[in-house]
Amino acid sequence: MFFQVYGANALAQWGMLLVVLVGLILFNEFARRTKAGGIITFFVIPVILTVYFVAIAIGARSGAEWAVNNQTHVYMNGWFHYAKLYAALTGCIGFMMIKYKWGIGAKEWFKPFPFVIVAINILILKEFFVVDALFPVIIRNALIAPSN
Repeated sequence: MFFQVYGANALAQWGMLLVVLVGLILFNEFARRTKAGGIITFFVIPVILTVYFVAIAIGARSGAEWAVNNQTHVYMNGWFHYAKLYAALTGCIGFMMIKYKWGIGAKEWFKPFPFVIVAINILILKEFFVVDALFPVIIRNALIAPSN
């Protein structure tokens, strides 16, 4: 793997880790400080990724080998990842609407919107943890409860 840093290649791997980190920091600053960067990051790239995600989902449903074994399908094959991704994206777009006073972003009542999105994101995580992670364990333990 790219970031398993040990062995003969450890120094090069640490170097690449730093290059990726610096690149992400610079890209974040580009997206945060410029309107063009925000539009590219929060509108253009998500549209491209959405087309990609839909293509993978359609391919996987039809049983296409390239889609079934695709890492996106293997590791993001569930509602949780997409709900978190698009909820965070919605919050970022809300912040941009407030920052650049686009549409309802110029209204005073819209200012709490990004914070509401963060709260919804936390609720999504809680629901995922309780329903998808704990609930099956609780049911299993209830069904296999020791009898006296």
